[in-house]
Amino acid sequence: MKTLTADDMRNTMIVEIDKQTGHGKSLQAWRSIDLVRVGLGADQSKLVSRSLPLGAQPSIVHFKSLLPMTDQRHGYLLRHLVAMCDLFVPGRAAVSLGSFQDLSGRANLALVKGLDVGGCTMGQVQTSDQTTLCRERDGAAADDIVVYLVSSLVNGSSSTTLVGCASHPAGQPGCAIGEGVADWLVAHEVGHVLDLAHVDSTVTSNSRFLMWPNVGWTDSPPDVSDSEFQTMIDSSLTPVV
Repeated sequence: MKTLTADDMRNTMIVEIDKQTGHGKSLQAWRSIDLVRVGLGADQSKLVSRSLPLGAQPSIVHFKSLLPMTDQRHGYLLRHLVAMCDLFVPGRAAVSLGSFQDLSGRANLALVKGLDVGGCTMGQVQTSDQTTLCRERDGAAADDIVVYLVSSLVNGSSSTTLVGCASHPAGQPGCAIGEGVADWLVAHEVGHVLDLAHVDSTVTSNSRFLMWPNVGWTDSPPDVSDSEFQTMIDSSLTPVV
């Protein structure tokens, strides 16, 4: 180690921590001190809060899985959380981890693992599946955002398969996602919960933005505009002291 440069030591830490956590490229954005803390066994959830606008607090995000919370699924959700934090940092629209919860043993949720989200539009009449799912808010405050991991999301009338949906009952802010999708899906759906709309899909260059209406982003990571950051900061769900 004595022969390594500071950059080499940092890169070595990143490689080793990636083996343990699966965070991948998002580790490049972490401060060296945070890498050291994780290497020494610090709680990773305490490292994802970032600086905020004056008078604001982070939006709290809880992850609840209807599928068994294996190490792989926990890592998948944590990667999405870290990617979302890294995307939102420049605009100071911070989020922070609330909790992880395994709901796979809940008998009342067995039939909504393949979640019918209807047309998946904000303000729609919620399907019975969405109503059942979004009642599960253990440990979440009224303004906290809950992200549910399900096996699939479908429009019941057309059998169209979706990868995520932020449509939720009034007073129960949250979204649902599937597995195996690029690391910015949670950021996209949480963006919807914090009042962001899709960018115009008829303008092909908009595919570089986070709020492109599918996961075919052409920038990695995708972009968030200043006005979108301000919309999230101004959301009624963003806590203010």
